[in-house]
Amino acid sequence: MNMESNLLIQTFLEESAELLHQLEDVLLMLEDEPEDAESINTIFRIAHTLKGSAGMCELTHVVEFTHYMENMLDQRRAQGRGLDKQQIELFLNCNDHVNQLIKFDVGLSDISEQTLLEQGLELETSLKQYIADNSLAETNTDSLDSAKSVSGNWHISIQFGPDSFRYSNEPSSFISHLASLGEILQVITLIDKMPAAADMDPETCYLGFEIILNSDSDRETIADVFDFIKEDCQLFIHPPETKISDYLEHILKMPDHSQRLGELLINAGLLTHNELQTALNQQRNLEEKSESDAEKLMIGELLIEQGSVHEPVVKAALDKQQQVQELNLQRSVIKVSADKLDELVNLVGEMVIVQARLKQVSMLIDNDDLDSISEDLEHLITDLRENAFNIRMVQIGNSFNRFRRLVRDLSKQLSKDIRLETEGADTELDKTVIDQINEPLIHLIRNCIDHGIESPEQREQCGKNKQGRILLKAEQSDSHIIIKIIDDGSGIDAKAIQSKLLEKGLITKEDELTEQQLINMIFEPGFSTAKSISNVSGRGVGMDVVRRSIEALRGHVELYSQQGKGSTVIITLPLTLAIIEGLLIQVGEDNYVIPLNLVEQCIEITVEDLKKSHGEQVIDIRDEPVPFIRMREWFGSDGEIPEIEQMVICQLEDRMFGLVVDRVVGQHQTVVKNLGKFFEGLVGISSATILGDGTVALILDVPKMYQSIKMEQTNRYQKLTHFNEHQKL
Repeated sequence: MNMESNLLIQTFLEESAELLHQLEDVLLMLEDEPEDAESINTIFRIAHTLKGSAGMCELTHVVEFTHYMENMLDQRRAQGRGLDKQQIELFLNCNDHVNQLIKFDVGLSDISEQTLLEQGLELETSLKQYIADNSLAETNTDSLDSAKSVSGNWHISIQFGPDSFRYSNEPSSFISHLASLGEILQVITLIDKMPAAADMDPETCYLGFEIILNSDSDRETIADVFDFIKEDCQLFIHPPETKISDYLEHILKMPDHSQRLGELLINAGLLTHNELQTALNQQRNLEEKSESDAEKLMIGELLIEQGSVHEPVVKAALDKQQQVQELNLQRSVIKVSADKLDELVNLVGEMVIVQARLKQVSMLIDNDDLDSISEDLEHLITDLRENAFNIRMVQIGNSFNRFRRLVRDLSKQLSKDIRLETEGADTELDKTVIDQINEPLIHLIRNCIDHGIESPEQREQCGKNKQGRILLKAEQSDSHIIIKIIDDGSGIDAKAIQSKLLEKGLITKEDELTEQQLINMIFEPGFSTAKSISNVSGRGVGMDVVRRSIEALRGHVELYSQQGKGSTVIITLPLTLAIIEGLLIQVGEDNYVIPLNLVEQCIEITVEDLKKSHGEQVIDIRDEPVPFIRMREWFGSDGEIPEIEQMVICQLEDRMFGLVVDRVVGQHQTVVKNLGKFFEGLVGISSATILGDGTVALILDVPKMYQSIKMEQTNRYQKLTHFNEHQKL
């Protein structure tokens, strides 16, 4: 396979994955409104696009199977009907099968051909059965009315190729030839491809025609007229008494040019100029009389009302308009490999480091021109960095929608009724972060379904709605994104967790853990309260993987629960992993960076101020107690303590936390560098960066530091309480 073929296959794999996800989303939405005929047009368009793209790549298995899907959908569209729940289930299975066929045809599947053939045969049989049943149910309303289908009237649609003139294929000669076969009743010239006069090439053909021919000739005789140019034109020949379904297919295959509804129907040979003008005049009169927008009729509704066209035809034309609009939007978008974007961001990161070196040099050399160049370069790199990041930002809603199928299938498997709701789908996040957060979200949602939400019978006994609810919510907070997974299930039984911990010897009866501490033990490796092992959960893997995966993204996860009412998981992630705005600080001879989005303020602090805390790691800031840590003690730094230190106040959601440092250097564009697996266990350190002089500065994980001292203070309080009670005895 040559490079061009490889590129074609790779492009098809990317596009087909998007189409299959889109098809699945539409099918799942149809479950709430099974008879929504509009969605059938969308499904048909996706199946048709898949079939055409697979044909270009010579993926015969995919082409043959999607053809059956297309036939069934075509009939439903012609009848103006949607899909019932059983048919939706069938098409979801077909969607999965097409995905497997694509992987098999390109050599990426480990499923045997025999297995795929058996699966496909079963699905094809079901599709054929529906097609046969629908064919028997068709009525005379599927034929065009007498005004549009007089016996003997052929409808011919032709768009000549651009090289027709060069090969001496004069369009008028073909029309003259047609006239010899009968009487030409109507000829409409199509000029959609005609460019502006200044851009016109006199040797290029831009013409097309819609022709009504009254003739007793057969289809083959009419087609022979165009035999010489059949490879260089788009030709459709509709015989007398053509069914609406044939016209629907004709509309779908018309050239992709932006047309108004009336023009599209005229070009398809389904409407005359007089009929369109009558409807437009009627619409204008109604608009003049009506004061309410609700009373105004669209042109399509008026055409149906006056009997000019059938409703399915208008719907197909509207769908064609939408298809053209989507295609035009796609044409304005260039697809770029994620690897190339990563390389771009890495190069921008290196430029930030070089610019920092230049700035440091300009500070040492007293030269106004150099200072000016350094400042200009800093502004340009900042703009370049923001643009590079914006390119990699994608809406998280696309990822959220993929969980609908998971919730649907898993709740069905467990005999539960669960609805997935989403909020903040338009929230944007770095594509790299989205790709890596999908797996943890799957674990959390599976736990909600299996452990959290009760069976319909149990929920009814508790006075709840029989249908459970999972809310997947995203919102942006400064340079972070917060994802919440909320369920209205049974919550977490802290006593059950305590019993399991005692059973495994992880705690003793003397250990006094708060309810929240017990809940957090769920994130410990190998911990599970499931009574039996299933293919859903119970093996003690999942929640610890979730925490490790999120922390690897420099994020953190929190779990809150109220027994009998449900649980909430809160995941906080950085918007991007490559470059952040930071606050550069110094402790002794070492440099550290605090993410700037966490910094609330910086204050000076003396030894006397610290003495007022009476040895406790808490200080009053504006009459509010703020816990803090001394960075010198945390990292064991040597050297003389300055008389006046700095305290950096960080805001962590609804609480403040202080870091006592020697000196605050200032704001710093920070290129994030991973420390590697050897340093993964360092508490309070997430990554590192390189400064302008080449030295390394560690980036602090402030939330992890706060959690660490909070846990230490809780343990110290419990030990003190236990000691006091023992003294009383």
